[in-house]
Amino acid sequence: MLNGRKTLKTLLIDPSFAEVKKINISLNSHLPVDFHIIHTTNLPEHRYSERNRSVDLFLVDFDLLQQDARWWLCFRQELGHTPIIALADSNDPSIQDDLYQHPNLVFKDFYTGALLGEKIQHTIKNWKLRQRLRAAEVRETYLNTRDPLTGLENQSLFQQRVTESIQQCERYQQHLAVLVLDIDRFKTLNNSLGFQAGDQLLQQVAKRLKSTVRDTDPVARLGGDDFALCLSGIDKAHDVAQLAESLLATVAQGIKIENMEYFVSSNIGIALYPGDGRDAGTLISHAGTAMQNARSEGRNQYHFYTVQMRNNAKARLAMETEIRRAIEESQFRVHYQPQIDTQTGEVVAVEALVRWQHPRLGLISPHDFIPLSEDTGLILHLGNWVLKEACQQNSKWQAAGLPKFRMAVNLSALQFEQQDFVETVVQTLADAQLDPEWLELELTEGTLMSNTPNSIEKLHQLKAMGIRISIDDFGTGYSSLSQLKQLPIDVLKVDQSFVRDVTENSSDAAIITAIVAMAKSLSLSVIAEGIETSAQQQFLRNLDCHCMQGFFFEKPQTAENLMPCLAPGYFRSEGGSSWSMANRTI
Repeated sequence: MLNGRKTLKTLLIDPSFAEVKKINISLNSHLPVDFHIIHTTNLPEHRYSERNRSVDLFLVDFDLLQQDARWWLCFRQELGHTPIIALADSNDPSIQDDLYQHPNLVFKDFYTGALLGEKIQHTIKNWKLRQRLRAAEVRETYLNTRDPLTGLENQSLFQQRVTESIQQCERYQQHLAVLVLDIDRFKTLNNSLGFQAGDQLLQQVAKRLKSTVRDTDPVARLGGDDFALCLSGIDKAHDVAQLAESLLATVAQGIKIENMEYFVSSNIGIALYPGDGRDAGTLISHAGTAMQNARSEGRNQYHFYTVQMRNNAKARLAMETEIRRAIEESQFRVHYQPQIDTQTGEVVAVEALVRWQHPRLGLISPHDFIPLSEDTGLILHLGNWVLKEACQQNSKWQAAGLPKFRMAVNLSALQFEQQDFVETVVQTLADAQLDPEWLELELTEGTLMSNTPNSIEKLHQLKAMGIRISIDDFGTGYSSLSQLKQLPIDVLKVDQSFVRDVTENSSDAAIITAIVAMAKSLSLSVIAEGIETSAQQQFLRNLDCHCMQGFFFEKPQTAENLMPCLAPGYFRSEGGSSWSMANRTI
């Protein structure tokens, strides 16, 4: 039985009609299937392929193969589709030379039904084995050159295809473009929705990219959420820019995953041949650099590669190396800044702020290393370390007899959306022996407004433990009242950009007034950060803002230097509109 049929259909190519009857009689009683012969004395090349698709076995006269070498070559090309046995005369003098070259030889004058039947079964068995081996080779080649998740080309094949395109463009004096695309905040989405949903998102993005370009244009997944495309035969950069805009728009369309619709954006970097590089590796690298630049300057946009980007990329790589070394060598420090109750002047909370004490450059601002730490994932280690240090320090202050107050700790989006984040917080509090009510976690408006079910569930778990939740830099995002009332939050922290000119800019004053009024209507507390002048402090006191924080009261200090400021009455109100700052040292 072959190919699911009970009849073994055989094409006999032999000039003798006597062979048909002889073979039929010999085999029908020696094979476990019905044996049906189609006989022809010759087979023109143009009919061969048609016959080959409908038969299970070839029995071919060896003399025909010897007489027409050209036909034999054609036959050999089709050998992989159907097994073949050659029938020869034992007295043929050329047979001895061909026994090893053609192992599937049967002598006409010696074969019996049993012998030929055994030969046929053995040939078919070997043929099936070769087919399986060939299929395995094809599968291995596919796995070695294709991304198993999306079916797109992998980086190795893509680089080979770009190299071939470069050779063609060089021959015909043409240009080509390499585009590298990544998905905004994919790691966050992947951690929030789960890896299975993340895989579905990547698969849908891959299909959209493939459908946007020509069938002949290589499209690859380089790894993670990075994709690459190669466009050859382009005339001007404007054409590439138009395609980049189309790709951004295509990715930005809603993606349905498990009956939920999600919206993602992307960034594209473009490198052109020959101006930005003359080999595949250089073009892909430069396109990746341009993509990183697009992501850092606003997201959901495309950038063409420039030499300045390469210099920036080198500086960025050097900074990343320094951050890794700083983590290994414990160069990071935690400084603390108090948050003051507007009416009583007492410290009600302290915010933990990470600082980098570089052995050669001194104190480095967080603005210089936090964004890069988030992009590289180093923020996970750094953020968890700050959380641990802050909780332990608050526990030490309580043990020293200081008044109890909350410790506010900033969280990155990547840190918050780790699957085990809640467990990490629970363990950190247990290790520090700190009650959850004395911990406040600050998340940016953008992180909280993602509103994924998993994120909201985490917030409820933290809230149920007694931990306070604060929206940091409030007013810089796009939250709405309908979103705010659905979130289990306690505090709105007004971004300092609104506080800076609050006494001089009526718009900033109106915004802060509206935020305080809204917070009161939702039973939320308000903290204004960035207070630097007495006028700002007085304006916010008159507005009945709950808490204030800034250099006007105290700059971020080490735990040891801040400790005297935490004593009761250090910041105290003396009534009216004045504050006594006799003990304040700035």
